Amino acid sequence: TFIPYWTLGITAVGLIILSIPAYLGIRFGTSMATILAVLSMIPLTFLSIGFIFNLDAANWSELAGFPHLDGSSFFDPVGGYPAWIMYIAYAFPLLWTVIAYEAAACYIGECRNPGRDARIAMTLEGGYGVFVYTMLPVSFVVVLGAQAISDPALVDPKTMFVTFASNIFPGVAGAVMEWLMAIMLIIALVLSALNSLMGCSRSLYQMSLDGQFPRFYQHLNRYHVPDRAMMTNVGASLLIAFMGGAIEIYSFSNVGYLGSFVPVLIAYYLLRKDRPNVHRPFRLPEYFKYIALALAALYFFVWLCGGVIYSYIGGQAIYYFLGIAATFMYLPLYWYRKWEDARNGYSAAEMATSGS
Repeated sequence: TFIPYWTLGITAVGLIILSIPAYLGIRFGTSMATILAVLSMIPLTFLSIGFIFNLDAANWSELAGFPHLDGSSFFDPVGGYPAWIMYIAYAFPLLWTVIAYEAAACYIGECRNPGRDARIAMTLEGGYGVFVYTMLPVSFVVVLGAQAISDPALVDPKTMFVTFASNIFPGVAGAVMEWLMAIMLIIALVLSALNSLMGCSRSLYQMSLDGQFPRFYQHLNRYHVPDRAMMTNVGASLLIAFMGGAIEIYSFSNVGYLGSFVPVLIAYYLLRKDRPNVHRPFRLPEYFKYIALALAALYFFVWLCGGVIYSYIGGQAIYYFLGIAATFMYLPLYWYRKWEDARNGYSAAEMATSGS
């Protein structure tokens, strides 16, 4: 797919601008992120409960039976495929939007009181996620209607959020709301990019400290920001922009993102099983280790089966397998780190704790 040069130019300039607050430290970066978060939460909250401002615009019969968008039964084939196949397939590109609420965990270690703040941040973020992802589809279906949502001739998918606002507030008020919604949704995308730069850089930094990534990424600037890791993220983001639109990028990037949760959840189970008495400022009930295992199995199933099915149905197979290839690019970097430690004369025990 041809990508206009001006699109790539805006992407490059935007990433460079966003790297500035991220470079200046967690306090400055999160202050900007907080402002963007509040501004982006306004449209999301409005979209989730917008029908209360114009109850006449809501048609609750649209929810009866939870039909498909084309009006067929919930269990009827979709696009020539069994319904359950389609549910598995589209769980692959959509599941990341739900579990991405874990992003708050990237900054917990830099809080003044991590033990207290982790519980508050993760609980509030998860609770807001449940609210938005429950009410948002309900609100769209009852206001716009299932048939309109499924027909691009009636509702353009690219402007669906704006159309929703104009239906709630017709006339001049609707025109104003269209602009406000468009601006705030752009802010939400900017926040997503900023969180990517700040959060992923800290992941690379921690991996380097743990002896799993080259020592090059242990460097901190005078603001205590892992600057080399962050600039690597900027460069990687620019390369990914050449892949095309959102669908291509989701198909590629979600391979690594969704797949990463499988070992994380298994590790949580093993830590709770093998080291039950380790001090934990915030401890979930014991049975959560089994929930973690169940989620790991679910995520792996969606990652493998859903990813392959979605890639072939949507014609995105090349991007799925590029994501697999990108995941295996970690191995040479890991091996380089081990060679680097051996060259510097670290013993096996020292290598295991070389970041401390």
